[in-house]
Amino acid sequence: MPLFRIWTTPSSWPGGSSTPGPLTGPPPTPDGQREFLRDVIAAVRSTTGGRGVFWWYPEAIPNRRLNVWMGGRMALFDAEGNALPALDSFAGE
Repeated sequence: MPLFRIWTTPSSWPGGSSTPGPLTGPPPTPDGQREFLRDVIAAVRSTTGGRGVFWWYPEAIPNRRLNVWMGGRMALFDAEGNALPALDSFAGE
């Protein structure tokens, strides 16, 4: 058992072009979202005590009738409920 267990904070990255402000990192696109998640998973795996990655509110899809977190920009699904490419990052290698 490692001396320390390392947890990341809840993570997310926009998978759409509408963002709340300037971002530093991958572009706010479905492919940029996948790149961000792969980088976070790789960073956790590279540590001795890395335990996992938690994506905050992955089902919060854009919806005009509901007020969802960040307007649904951080979801791992599009407005029709189809999985975005980042979701495959959790499948492992």
